[in-house]
Amino acid sequence: MILLGLVHNHQSECLNSECPLNSTDELYLPLTDSSSDRRSILSKDPILLYHLINSIYAEYAKSSNSTAVLHTTYAYFLFYQIGNNHTALLELNVAEKCDTNFQQKFTVYRSKRFIEQHLVIKYAASKEAQNNNGGRNFAELDVFIVITFESLYAKLQKEIEKSANDHIEFWSHLDS
Repeated sequence: MILLGLVHNHQSECLNSECPLNSTDELYLPLTDSSSDRRSILSKDPILLYHLINSIYAEYAKSSNSTAVLHTTYAYFLFYQIGNNHTALLELNVAEKCDTNFQQKFTVYRSKRFIEQHLVIKYAASKEAQNNNGGRNFAELDVFIVITFESLYAKLQKEIEKSANDHIEFWSHLDS
């Protein structure tokens, strides 16, 4: 009852056009491979509630005062409830960069290793399935995409840092 009150209150006060409560688009949950039933009552549509929680987490994670605990909790939610492994790893990467104590850093590290191990096991199972049926499985593509994205993201960060340093050096020479 309290959750439904929170949902109805949020629906009446939310000004975000991307909020799932303000949208009429069909919502998809990859973990269960199912879509929402937008005609049902809010309490009968768990996919809508998952997407609402996801949008609230994402909104707070974008704020300037977000913490490692928030990003770690959001990563847990993405991994266990939504089934979005890639975004969960990205949130844990953001949590790593936050100023935290040793216990929080270890929690982030352990969570990242758990998700990566899950992806490796998923990849091994998909390799076995691929050998049995000769087709390409989505789990294999998921692992490949995550690894490729992380390497490209690291390269992008290095290039941005290099560009910023070049700009600083250029403008400092102009001032002299």
